[in-house]
Parts: sequence; C-alpha cells; structure tokens
Amino acid sequence: TWSKMVLKKEDSAIIESDKDVILLFPFNSTEKDRDPKVDAYLKQLCEKNVSSNATFNVVGHTDNVGSDEENMAMGLARAKSVARILTSNGIAANRIQTSSKGKSEPVADNSTDAGRQQNRRVVITVNR
Repeated sequence: TWSKMVLKKEDSAIIESDKDVILLFPFNSTEKDRDPKVDAYLKQLCEKNVSSNATFNVVGHTDNVGSDEENMAMGLARAKSVARILTSNGIAANRIQTSSKGKSEPVADNSTDAGRQQNRRVVITVNR
C-alpha cells in the first residue's frame, strides 16, 4: 500500500510503503527542498528508530538526463544529504549505508516531466 504526499510539481515529496520511504528531489539538485513536512517526517522516523538496532539503507536515484557518471555522483550526493539529516537527528552513522543506482532503476517514464520527477528520488529502507 502506498500513501502519497505530493506537493507542487517540483517540490520534494514523501511516498511511503510498508518498508520503504521515498523522498523526491527537484531537478539537478542534491538537496531536497526545504520542506517543514518532510523535515518533521524524517525527525519522527529517527525518533522511532533511534533506540532500536534498526539500520538504514539510503539509495539515491536520478532521471535519465546527463551521463551515467554524473547520475551516479548525483544519486550518491542525494543519498548522503539524506544520511546527514538522519545523523543530525540522532541515528549513528555506522547504522546508515549510502549508495547510488544513478539512472539504472527508473520507476516511471523518463520521457515525461512527471516521470522524471518520480525517478529523482532517495529510497530509505529501514531494516528492523
């Protein structure tokens, strides 16, 4: 089951499933938009897991604009920016694994703006 929180087209958004949290990113950006709802959500996610042994997989993804190398770097930068938010909210760095899939795992059609927006994302998987 997916619950979606979608804001204006270029804003960051949160998409939650049973085990993953997906954050959408603006075009060509390694930082999610400043969004109090997203910040509050991540803070709450950390509070729920700070005293557990949960580990976090944080994987960055991109749309298909740009070279493979640029997209791998962009995906990793996105993952690291989310990891910084997790550590600033009390999650130990050694519980967070970051990686990038670049443009290799699109979830939507890269030939449309809406599709590319869904592909610019970071997926946080909480392993409890």
